[in-house]
Amino acid sequence: MKSLDNVTIVVSLTCHTFTGLHHNSDTTMSSTTFTLRFPSEQSAISKGLGQSYRLLELPPELVKIFEEKDSDALSHLTIRGRSTDDAVLCTRTKTYSIRSVAQSNSILVVTAAKDSPEQSTNLIIQDQLSEIMELVPIVPKLSRLTGLLRECAYKEDEDQDDEDETMEDEEGRPTKKRRFTYEQVRGLVQASDAELERGLREHHILELDGSLRLLPDSQLTRILTLILTTLVSQNLSHKSPIPVKKLTEELFYEHEVAQNLTPQVCHWFGDVFTQNGEEKWTMDVEKVVRQIGLSVLIQHRNEALTEEEICREWKDQVGDTFEDAIKLELLSGNYVDTTDPSYASSVVKPRYKYFPASQLPINPSQRFADLFLTRKSWRAEELEPFLRDIAVDKKERDKLLIKFTRTITDANGVVRYTARANY
Repeated sequence: MKSLDNVTIVVSLTCHTFTGLHHNSDTTMSSTTFTLRFPSEQSAISKGLGQSYRLLELPPELVKIFEEKDSDALSHLTIRGRSTDDAVLCTRTKTYSIRSVAQSNSILVVTAAKDSPEQSTNLIIQDQLSEIMELVPIVPKLSRLTGLLRECAYKEDEDQDDEDETMEDEEGRPTKKRRFTYEQVRGLVQASDAELERGLREHHILELDGSLRLLPDSQLTRILTLILTTLVSQNLSHKSPIPVKKLTEELFYEHEVAQNLTPQVCHWFGDVFTQNGEEKWTMDVEKVVRQIGLSVLIQHRNEALTEEEICREWKDQVGDTFEDAIKLELLSGNYVDTTDPSYASSVVKPRYKYFPASQLPINPSQRFADLFLTRKSWRAEELEPFLRDIAVDKKERDKLLIKFTRTITDANGVVRYTARANY
């Protein structure tokens, strides 16, 4: 927009009254006559006018934070990620993408002239906008966690191995491994604080000496199986609160599990609370059994196993006390049925192969391409676990299904999803 001298526009407008926030709720409208002027180039420079603006439309939950002047909530409003990432806005509990929405009519940003009375209708045009910024809830982008921390994963014997602190760069030269603190990861991972805390638990990230360390699945499975056998050998009921200190000491003295590991593992797989000055752990049996079952699939990542074969090995690891918690559904989103649906029957039993959603692309188009390259058709209950981490809710999942799939009904009357595009 060019700056023009001595141009005056007199208009009668029915307008919204803005107070620094724009949202979807009803606002009071009034009809008022305004005199609009473009700032002259000289006055714009001398008075700081003619600035560039962006309008951000806030969802109701964010409007409430500003209206209530919630200082704690406001302190958590941050833009996170690297400079090359698409921008996201994070609150305490949610992550929003920031996207531009074109407007069919231009929006004029105006302010009262500095020397005008308080209620003056003489306004200066500061900017002309053809788009606004919109906030859309999205799933947190937690996949970066493992990428950042993979090189500094925890090793059981690292205290005795000085080489663990170094790695080779692209030219084969030794270089010190980088360690990340919580605050560094918080700035790089595009997730709210609550979502990041959940992600650290679900990805099994330890905090040791101020640094975040990835605990490999093999070591985690070993600790969990030792916990189960220790509970049985020490006559500790998993149905009652378990003393964290006693459990930690037993694993340390009997199995040489570092004492700074067990309490954190307890936090990942249940609730830790203080009772009479002592930390107690309420174990989430289903979570523990699920993780051990997942290790069975990982061990046979290149094989397709029947449900009986998976459950047999699974039971061997969890023991008789916890075998009732075993069910294949606990592992949904981590395996694929490799049996051709056309030949599946009571004679030809399904065979399952390790296929984790966590290793699939986050981009929806690429995700569906990988899914349909793996299988030509999916039942709804088979497909849904692979969409949980790319859609914020069921409504969003349904939109993705409409966009990328079509439905067919097979000879048995079962509805299946197939690819809309050719892969």
